[in-house]
Amino acid sequence: STLTSFGNRATEANYFISIVPLSGDSHSQERIMLSVAERRPAGVAIYADPANNDLSAFHNLGIAGIPTLYLMRLPPGIDSNLLEFGNSDGITEIIETFYREGSRKIALYADANMNPAAVREREEGFRTGMKKCRLKLRPDYFCANSSSKTEREKFLSLFENAETCPDAVCCL
Repeated sequence: STLTSFGNRATEANYFISIVPLSGDSHSQERIMLSVAERRPAGVAIYADPANNDLSAFHNLGIAGIPTLYLMRLPPGIDSNLLEFGNSDGITEIIETFYREGSRKIALYADANMNPAAVREREEGFRTGMKKCRLKLRPDYFCANSSSKTEREKFLSLFENAETCPDAVCCL
């Protein structure tokens, strides 16, 4: 896997790699990050929990001068490096596959609790795929993570009738 490959390369370069999952409540996550900071690592990569994205420990890493790379989201008030994954092309390919398989009514569904940066990237991939296939984006077939409860219910009601049901759905 990619993580194993990264770990092997770090070890070959005489770095000690430690992977620490941020899990649990905010207090537990805060303690984990403070413990990591006390060890003075050469660097830290963190996937900030969306439910606990405002912990003071994020600021403490910066104050301690520990190089920190954030994956997918930056905590509020943090000016650091951000790594986002290229999911747009993958979604475009999925749309093209649906099209090649005969789908013409293609819908997009995004959960309300997703990372906004990832959603924007994936929605762009959906739009690009639709454009490449020369398909018109139908607003009623587009349920974004920002959609209201009423809009979500309306989207889901499309599946109750064979005439309104999409041929395929790209779920984020």
